[in-house]
Amino acid sequence: MNERPTVASDIPPGGAWSKTLAPIASPKTSRSIFEMAVTFGPLLAIWVLAWRCMPMGCGGPALLLTIPAALFLVRVFMIQHDCGTARSSASVRPTSG
Repeated sequence: MNERPTVASDIPPGGAWSKTLAPIASPKTSRSIFEMAVTFGPLLAIWVLAWRCMPMGCGGPALLLTIPAALFLVRVFMIQHDCGTARSSASVRPTSG
């Protein structure tokens, strides 16, 4: 409760940010594969489960499953965006634009 608010003097200079972010600035293929697996796997599982619910007359649960599916779909978009700007793989050249 006694935290003081951040003021301009607390913000590190520009060069310090480069040092702070250096460990996560370079892409790691293993991390990229892991992120895709934990995103596409659950999305596919939710999608299949929702489709399996529909013929059994379980429209309510299927509709509820669209909420986490939508969140995973947003995450898929973020991964695709990172791939398009070459942030996830060291072997891909960045695109212009």
